Amino acid sequence: MNRPQLRMAPVRRVMFVAADRIVPGPTYSGNAVVRWSLLQGLRGCGMDMAYYSASPSDPEHSYFDGSELKAVFGAQNVWLDRPGYKVARASISALQSAVDDFKPDVILAFGLRSLALIRATHYTGQVGLYSIDLEHLVPLYWARHYILHGTALQKLNALRRLPKTFFRSWKLRRATLREYPKASFVINSAAHHAAWHAERHGRPTLYVPNPVEPLFSERPAHTPSTPPRFLLLGGLAGIATTTGLVWFSRQVYPHLEDAIADGRIEVHLAGRLASRRNFHQMHRVIHRGYIDDLAGELRQATAVLVPTPINLGFRTRILDAFRHGVTVVAHTANSSGMPELVDGKNALLAANGRDFAEAILRLADDPEEAQRLGRTAFDQFSKEMNAVIGAKRICDFIHACSNSPTAVIEPDRASPAAQLSAPRQRTSTMTSVLF
Repeated sequence: MNRPQLRMAPVRRVMFVAADRIVPGPTYSGNAVVRWSLLQGLRGCGMDMAYYSASPSDPEHSYFDGSELKAVFGAQNVWLDRPGYKVARASISALQSAVDDFKPDVILAFGLRSLALIRATHYTGQVGLYSIDLEHLVPLYWARHYILHGTALQKLNALRRLPKTFFRSWKLRRATLREYPKASFVINSAAHHAAWHAERHGRPTLYVPNPVEPLFSERPAHTPSTPPRFLLLGGLAGIATTTGLVWFSRQVYPHLEDAIADGRIEVHLAGRLASRRNFHQMHRVIHRGYIDDLAGELRQATAVLVPTPINLGFRTRILDAFRHGVTVVAHTANSSGMPELVDGKNALLAANGRDFAEAILRLADDPEEAQRLGRTAFDQFSKEMNAVIGAKRICDFIHACSNSPTAVIEPDRASPAAQLSAPRQRTSTMTSVLF
C-alpha cells in the first residue's frame, strides 16, 4: 500500500549569517562579489533574502558601506555593524531579534562561528553551512609560507610558533568534525573540500562553483594589446594570492625575464598589495595597483595568470576571467577545487615553473589559441558555471533537503558534483600541508 507523502511548505525566505566582516557588493573583490552573486542568484529563484553581519563594523573595503546591499534587498532585511560573533548575551539577542523580524525558512551560516551563534538562539528551523576553504588548513599554509619564503625573522617566528599553529589547526579540525554534522546540509564551493565534508559528516552535501554573476549575453569584443599582456590579480590579504605570487616570482619569472626584456610579452600585477617586499626581484613586472576598470583591462589581456600552488579553496578570479571571455594559465593545484578547469579546453595548466612560463609564451606566440580558449571558457561559464545556474542548483538542493532532511543527495556521476564520492584527499591532513 502506498503511504501518503508528507507535503512540506516551500522554502521562500533565506537568511545569511556571516561572522567574517565581508560585506557583499558588486565589486571585484572575490569574497564580496561571490556573496553578492549568491544573494542575487537566490533572489532570482524567487526567494526573499536577508543578510546579517555578526561582526563589528569593518567593511572589507572602506569605500563600500553596504548601501547597494540595502538598496537591492531592503534596508529592513540587512543587519550590518551588529555585535560580535562571540556567543554573548548581546550577540544572541541581536541575532534573535533579526530572526524574529525576518522569519526565515532556512538560515545559511558562513562558517563555524556563524553556526555557533545561530545555534545559541531559539531558532529551530533548518541551518545550512556554506563554506569554501577547509578552515583548519589555512594556518598551516601560512606557517608553511613563512618557513619556506619568509624573511629570516619570519622563518624563526613561524618555527617558534609551530606547536601553537598545529594546536590551533587541530582545534579547528576538531570543531569542524564536531559541528558540521549538526548542520542540516552543507554547501561547499571547492570540489575536493566538498568531498571531504561528504565523507566525514554524512550530511547532504553539494558542490557548486563559487557564484559569479554573468555580465554579458555574448562574449565581449577583445582587442589584445601589443605586446601580449598577461595579468596577475589579487592583494596580499589571503594565503592563496600570497603563495601564488611568491611561487610565480621564484619559479616562473626567471624563465620569462628575457622575453619581457625583449618586449615579447608584458606581465602586469594588479590589486591592493600590502607590500612589494617579496616581489622586488620581479623588477620587469609592471605594478598597476588597484584598477577601477578591470573589465576594460581584461579586454586587452591575452590571459589571466593564476599561479596559486596550494590545494586550498576555489579561485574566483578564474571565473571572473571566464565571464569576460579570457582564458587563464593556472597551476594544476587549482583544478582540485574546480574540476571544470581542463587543460587545453578552457585554460592551460602547469605543475612547475618552466611549464607555466612555456604556456604563457605559447599563448603569446599563438593569439588564436588564446582566443579559442577564451571563447570556450566564456561559453562554459554562460551555460554551466555562472551564478544563475549555481543558484538554481542551490535552490533545488535546499528544497530537497527541506522535504527530505535525512536523505543524502546523490551527485550526478557525469557532473563535477561526482567529486563528492572521491577518495580521501591527502591535502586534507594537517601534516601533508607542511611536509
